Amino acid sequence: MDILIENVDGSIWAAAVKDRRMQAIEIDPVAEGVRWGSIHLAKVTRIDKRMNAAFVDLGHGEQGILQARDIRPKEKKEKPLGEILKTGDTFLVQAKNTTLPLDLHNDMVPEEHKLSRVSMDISIPGRFLIYLPFENEKKVSSRVKDKTIRDRMLKMMDNIETIDGCIMRASAANMQTDVLVRESKILKEIWEQLKTFTESGVPSLIMEGPNAIQRIIGDLAAHAIDNIVTDDEALYAEVEEWCDIYAPDLMMKARFLDPEENNSSVGLFDQYDMIGEVQSLVQPYVVLPSGGNIIIQPTNALTVVDVNLGQGKSANDVNIEAAHEVIRQIRLRNIGGAVVIDFINVKQKKLKDEIIKILKEDSLNDPCTVDVHHFTALGLVELTRARRTPPLDTQFQINMAYMDDVDFE
Repeated sequence: MDILIENVDGSIWAAAVKDRRMQAIEIDPVAEGVRWGSIHLAKVTRIDKRMNAAFVDLGHGEQGILQARDIRPKEKKEKPLGEILKTGDTFLVQAKNTTLPLDLHNDMVPEEHKLSRVSMDISIPGRFLIYLPFENEKKVSSRVKDKTIRDRMLKMMDNIETIDGCIMRASAANMQTDVLVRESKILKEIWEQLKTFTESGVPSLIMEGPNAIQRIIGDLAAHAIDNIVTDDEALYAEVEEWCDIYAPDLMMKARFLDPEENNSSVGLFDQYDMIGEVQSLVQPYVVLPSGGNIIIQPTNALTVVDVNLGQGKSANDVNIEAAHEVIRQIRLRNIGGAVVIDFINVKQKKLKDEIIKILKEDSLNDPCTVDVHHFTALGLVELTRARRTPPLDTQFQINMAYMDDVDFE
């Protein structure tokens, strides 16, 4: 698998490609508001008793909302927020979503893209561990289903004495213990440095959340990476810096393709024939190899996916193909919230079980949490996905708004 990283008119594109087929894509638009995972020193500006939530100043004009369920310590969550916090209180919070830049806010923009949801539960992600400084329990990722593997990973955690609370990611299953111990020390040091910024009392950004490069390399920690390629010198330096800290084994995989030395006038995604695939991700229509197709239609409440026989010969074959491709498309397009899938006339229990199994297994490759539910009485499949950043098409719209100076809608 190769990871391609390119600066496209100020927007950072990072994609994973295997066998000339895109497996993952992360994009940082030319401008953002509050980035998912960023840590801020927040100051309470108002407490809304009706919502049982606090509005907080995150610095630089950015605002956030802190729900009662996201405060610390946990035992206080049953009390009204007004009895726990007061206007003027300051504390560290972490952003749970990415918002649009302030100058793109208007009445057409959904509220979820304007106001950052924040939490006092801080987590600091590494490549194999997620450090939870306020927790005292070491856990294994829920993505690891095999009991034997889970038990082995829990035993490995006995050797990690640097930190008390953490989650061992699925990618750590085959790692040596000394690698995990090394990373735990790095994450602990980051937290110690973060705590020193709480003394100022001034709302501000303390640490930015993972960018597109960090997200995609971190998400693919369990996969064999052959090359990390970029044609941008600054991005190459950033890759080397991140790998030096978190992934020394990938240092030799990083490659800088100098456009002048290669006499190339086209971008990296063009060289790998990925532009057409990126463009297809904003189209509602996907053709399957069997001749069938799926239509993806977002609405305000949910995303509807319709599976059609098209030129296919077997409805069962199209349904199986569609199950794999729907999960891939949801991941690449960064679709979040509720998704309803209408497969072709699925009556047999065996086929229903096979489709659900495919959806669940393929969802394990998604860095975001995907919950696959069941077939409804009407023959529809329901699933939900908790995304980290705005949908892919929204990020493209942000880039267009800045490049063309048009209103964001």
